[in-house]
Amino acid sequence: MTEKYNFDSVAERLANIDQEVLKEISRHMADGEKAKPMSEQEKACFDILEDVDHVGSHVNGSITNKRYMPNEIWLLLCFKHAPSWCITLSPADNKHPICHYLQTKTLLLIL
Repeated sequence: MTEKYNFDSVAERLANIDQEVLKEISRHMADGEKAKPMSEQEKACFDILEDVDHVGSHVNGSITNKRYMPNEIWLLLCFKHAPSWCITLSPADNKHPICHYLQTKTLLLIL
């Protein structure tokens, strides 16, 4: 799955990828090492991984989609002018004096 204009280049890269280099990169990543492309074959493998990430970003619930969510939330908050303060009340706060004060102030504003 890729964009129509990009299909030929992605198909060519998939057909010409070096399987041994890809296995080596995946082994390093599975071991928790940070892999960095050094050769042209490794750069081609990382381009394939980038294409997979691009496709995964459009699939709801995928790891890549979840990785992009904080950026989208931040941009949405900036666009909609987020409030400068927020109060979270838990059910146990109903006996707290500050909550009673805020509740009475809110009721007075509504009336």
